[in-house]
Amino acid sequence: MSTKGNTNFKARLRQATDILKGRLDVLETETLELLTPVARNGKYEWISVMDTDGTLVCARKVEPGQARVVQPEVQLHIGVALQSEWATSTTKPNPIGKATVSIMPHGVWVDVVGKGRVRLDRLFVLLVVPKPTTTTKKTKKQYQQVKRNTDNATYALEDTDVEHIPRGASAKTIADALEKRVRGWLKGKGRPFKRG
Repeated sequence: MSTKGNTNFKARLRQATDILKGRLDVLETETLELLTPVARNGKYEWISVMDTDGTLVCARKVEPGQARVVQPEVQLHIGVALQSEWATSTTKPNPIGKATVSIMPHGVWVDVVGKGRVRLDRLFVLLVVPKPTTTTKKTKKQYQQVKRNTDNATYALEDTDVEHIPRGASAKTIADALEKRVRGWLKGKGRPFKRG
């Protein structure tokens, strides 16, 4: 797959994210940047840990259950980071590095329109692999390598999975496929199934 083909897929993935935002009624983020505070020189300061290809965030109310009712009500911020994986995933550490974002010691934070910077209480990283439509030996070999490396990342770390989508898929087709994977995190029971 050419670099241009991957760029076009990323653009459609970002369009698909916009479609999903409308369908799922999620919070609007100011950027695609995920941040975390780090201790440096005796103080805490912000660093950017990942620029996503799509970020979805929702606030989920916590019901009292067996605890006493508190005011104001508590909300959890749940996030989904979408990452297109191709060229950089031919190396083993890259998808694993993206998958580890959700376990930053000081949490993962995102800038939400109207709320400011909020901590994501749970972050699901979905690695989106553009499945090639060409069948050249080189492309097949590269796809198998990307598949192996992204699979390894998802099996090694919680809250990470992979979705393979045909490279030429439209933004709507991508959104349809991804909605099935992310709806449970944002609107459903909170922990959807994981492959295999």
